[in-house]
Amino acid sequence: MARHRHPLRQTRHRLPRGRRTPRRDHLDQHIVRHDLAAFSGLRWGELVGLLVRDIDRENMVVRVSRKVAQMQDGELVVGPTKSAAGVRTVALPRFLEEDLVAHLPEFAEPGRDGLLFTGKRGGVLRRGNFHRETDWARAVVAAGLPKGFHFHDLRHTGNQMAAEAGATTRELMQRMGQSTVRAAMIYQHATSARDRQIAEELNARVQQYRTAGQKPDDGPDDGATGAPAPVG
Repeated sequence: MARHRHPLRQTRHRLPRGRRTPRRDHLDQHIVRHDLAAFSGLRWGELVGLLVRDIDRENMVVRVSRKVAQMQDGELVVGPTKSAAGVRTVALPRFLEEDLVAHLPEFAEPGRDGLLFTGKRGGVLRRGNFHRETDWARAVVAAGLPKGFHFHDLRHTGNQMAAEAGATTRELMQRMGQSTVRAAMIYQHATSARDRQIAEELNARVQQYRTAGQKPDDGPDDGATGAPAPVG
C-alpha cells in the first residue's frame, strides 16, 4: 500500500512567492495583520503561514494548522505547529470582518490556497525584513506604545485581553495553543492583580464619597444625606 506524506511533514516545503503587486498603500496590510495578531494571540510563524482558506468569515474564526520557520540559511520552511495543542480554531472579534473583507482582494494571494499576508514584494513576510517594511519603530510611537514594544508583545496583549474578558484557564490554553497550564496562569495572575487594583480604586472612591458626605450641609434638609441609598 502506498504511503501518503502529510503536507505538514514536508519539512523542506517552500511556500509560494507572490504573484501580484498590491494596489493600495502597503501599510494597510500591516494594520490588519497587527490587529489579527493582537486579537487572536497567534504566534509569528502561525500568522505568516495563514492561507486564505484558514479564515472563516461567516463564523469569524481562524484555523491554525501550520507554522513557518526561517532556517539559518534563510530558507522558509512550513511545518506543523509548535505542539499538537497549536492546531486549533480561534474565534475573532466581529469588528475585524470589515477589515478582512477589504484586505482579501487587495493583499492576499489569489485562491483559497494563497497566502493571507505577504511581504512587500510578494511571498512570505520574513521576520528579518519585517521591521524595515512596516517601519515598526515609528508605528510603535504613533500608536502610543512603550519603546521597545515587539511584535510578539501583540500575542501577550491578546492573551491578556482574553483573560480580562473572563476566559478560563482551559479557554486561554486553547486560544494560545498551549499544552500546559503554566503559560495561561501567567495571564490569569495578571488579571487577578489588576482586579485587586480596580477594587482598591473603588474603595478609594467610596471613601472619598463618604468623607464628602460627612461635611455640614448648609442647604435645606430634603432628606438627602449624601450617602449611597440602600438597594433592596
